[in-house]
Amino acid sequence: MFRLYAGVSGEAWSNAELIWNSAEAANPDECGINSLTCTIEINKIGSLKFTITSTHPYYDQIEKRKTILTLIQDDADVVFRGPVKQIETKLFYQKNITAESDLTYFSDSVFEPTDEDVTITPKERFSNIIENHNTQMANDPEKVFTVGTFTDSESASTEKKYAKTGSYNDTISQINTDFGKELYGFLRIRYSSDLSTRYIDYLESLEVGDAKDIQFAVNMADFKHTDQMKDIFTVLIPTGGDNLTIEDVGSKLSDSDLTVDVLRPDMTTKTIALEIDGKYIKIPEGIQKYGYIYEAKSLTVDSNDGSSSSGQTGDD
Repeated sequence: MFRLYAGVSGEAWSNAELIWNSAEAANPDECGINSLTCTIEINKIGSLKFTITSTHPYYDQIEKRKTILTLIQDDADVVFRGPVKQIETKLFYQKNITAESDLTYFSDSVFEPTDEDVTITPKERFSNIIENHNTQMANDPEKVFTVGTFTDSESASTEKKYAKTGSYNDTISQINTDFGKELYGFLRIRYSSDLSTRYIDYLESLEVGDAKDIQFAVNMADFKHTDQMKDIFTVLIPTGGDNLTIEDVGSKLSDSDLTVDVLRPDMTTKTIALEIDGKYIKIPEGIQKYGYIYEAKSLTVDSNDGSSSSGQTGDD
């Protein structure tokens, strides 16, 4: 039997609510959820999709990025776990819900530019990338990963040179750059029994015994990722020439200087306060709603009055 649970990002797994089970699938009109499909492919991030009707008690509680969906098989095996990324309202108040597996969290952090080449083993490089991601997500524990098994091969334990990076990359792009072009391995996500710890493994090969052995495995040689909400960020890193940040240049901006006017769907505006934290400009209201999503943007500085503006803006 399969069971689908919905929880809130950051809350304990024990608080998640059962919203569907396969025994009800024969009567979708009664259970309020139908057309549920879970796609797990060896070369793609997993997805989970379903349609929910207004009669379902959880209908109004599903939120983008905030709601975490978990599909369990036989009360033990995690088949799918990840955040809701799309909510599409259809006729008759039905909503089409789409979630992505939690590898998508690596698009919410950034790997910072380096000035010099680095010579270390692939295992050390992998650990450094994950640790950097976890540091940025320290206040967003739902997005934290623990490094688990790293392939035990000669190529994995031999030092190699990683070229300096000239710009900010999101973490998943950096993983693909460093591991998708040479080792051609697999990323696999697995969980502790109480789902409190998420492990990420890097394997050069998979021994497939049955379907659950390949869940969350992504072939890095063919990796492609599309984030339907990538235009949203809640932590901005303004950068200038040579990747200088506001912290590097000793910006005198204060929190009281920074606000942004957001256009609401009803065409009224809302002023949101921003917060400076070193080189970061944080959007507290956005963090509360979506969690930590980092984005680096080029910054244009007016030499006459010292004012600045970002090339792009984030979404409310």
